[in-house]
Amino acid sequence: MSDKPITEVEEFDHLGLVAALFKDYGLTDKIDKLLPKLSNNQKINHSQAIQCMIYQGLGFSDRRLYSAKRFFAAKPIETLLGRGVDLDMLNDDVLGRSLDAIHAYGPSKFFSDLAFSTLLKNELVSKFVHMDSTSHSFFGRKYSKDSGIEVRYGHSKGRKDLTQLVQLLITTDQGIPFWSKTYSGNANDREIFQQSVQSVNEYFKTCGFADEVCVVSDSALYSKKFLLNRDITGSWMARVPESIKRAKQLVESDHKKTPWIKINQDYKYREESVSYGGKRQRWIIVNNREARYKELSTLQRNLDKEERLLERKTKSLMNTVFQSRETLNSEFKRIVKQHPLFQLRKTIIGHYKKRRGKKRPNQSGYKVIIGFSRHEKLIKRFENKKGKFIIGTNFLDPKLTPERIIEVYCGRNQNIEGCFKFIKDSSFRLNEVFLKRVDRIESLMAIMALSLFVNNLGQLKLRQALKAKQLSLPSQNGKRTQRPTLKWVFQTMRNVIKVRVNIFGRVYEEFKGLDASQRIIIECFGPSAKMIYGSSP
Repeated sequence: MSDKPITEVEEFDHLGLVAALFKDYGLTDKIDKLLPKLSNNQKINHSQAIQCMIYQGLGFSDRRLYSAKRFFAAKPIETLLGRGVDLDMLNDDVLGRSLDAIHAYGPSKFFSDLAFSTLLKNELVSKFVHMDSTSHSFFGRKYSKDSGIEVRYGHSKGRKDLTQLVQLLITTDQGIPFWSKTYSGNANDREIFQQSVQSVNEYFKTCGFADEVCVVSDSALYSKKFLLNRDITGSWMARVPESIKRAKQLVESDHKKTPWIKINQDYKYREESVSYGGKRQRWIIVNNREARYKELSTLQRNLDKEERLLERKTKSLMNTVFQSRETLNSEFKRIVKQHPLFQLRKTIIGHYKKRRGKKRPNQSGYKVIIGFSRHEKLIKRFENKKGKFIIGTNFLDPKLTPERIIEVYCGRNQNIEGCFKFIKDSSFRLNEVFLKRVDRIESLMAIMALSLFVNNLGQLKLRQALKAKQLSLPSQNGKRTQRPTLKWVFQTMRNVIKVRVNIFGRVYEEFKGLDASQRIIIECFGPSAKMIYGSSP
């Protein structure tokens, strides 16, 4: 026996918290039921392979999934993935087979069955659910078409020069996703939103979920085709596009003469009962004071800038001699079209030039005198629109007050928009795809959604525990808060290691790097986290 002590170091960081979430919510067992192991060739279950991918997705790592061995080289692999798992088992073939199993089950159905059952069991399904889509860009060569969807150019929300796929998410009021579906890169939001509302309603019925939910979306959902679809029976709430004549009239009405009902210093509203697309609806015209002031200021700056530009253009035009009236009129009309908020007036005159040896000058072309002024009537209509938008809903029960409608709709930025921000966060690199087969890319989209699900579920659990225990954590600026983001909590847990020393056959273990804030985090995550980080439950 060697007389030298043997020291081993394991990097736990925040991954122990993720492992505790899997255990507390029974996610591993649920994945095994949905994707049972069918072959003895795989030494680890699909649940362990999927858990491995989620650890990498939430691990602040720039390594791709096929480099799992390097990612877990210094990690407590048996604590995170189960006894008997070693690095040799984490190869790209094992992970690829798990992606294939997800595709065979159906990526959207797999994620929804797993997420919705978890939310339902923990009573986290909300009355209002939020729907939106985003695009993921793809670099490199053309992708194979092994699936019904295609990676192609479309209505890009990011890089217009790259091919893409579209991902649609539906989340609860707390921002926890339970529905994720991938579409071809050229998919139209109006079509996929309508399909998704119908699919979600049918899914709720198959799950035996009797409570009525209301789908909240942006203006892409609202169209006459959607309203006339008799297969869509649920409640909805969406922004009304101003391309509709009645909506345009309402937002352009005189701001000062409108009978507003004040909610607070920022928001006021008025309500209209409208029949459009064969459906009775409530339209809530909302005015946001802060947004109005900002937009009016921006409008004024743009008008000043445009006026200086127009002055240069007209001066150049007046100094030009045209050979025909038609050419002059064509140039004048072009400038009028480019500056609709200005009224331009012109007077055409002949241009005379005295030639050498001639007593009288001869006409050599046409010049124009131009005057312009701001189109005050049209500008006033633009000013009336600033800070206003319309929320439409078929939820006619007066128990749902306009104040609540505004609160729910304006909460989209904290819910669905926050989800897309998380997925595209460069520190997590969740949306960087290296696969070439579209079917596996579609499965990887489900892994992205599942990573988001685990993150937001943990964030909700932490915030509820902090509030219940009357505890707080330091934020990025040093102030105490009961609503930290889980990303910041994960960063706080970095550099937490477990040191194991073997001296003459006796093993001593101790965690290093745990301060008061980290112990509060572990306390709030519950008994499973305490056991993982070496505390008594």
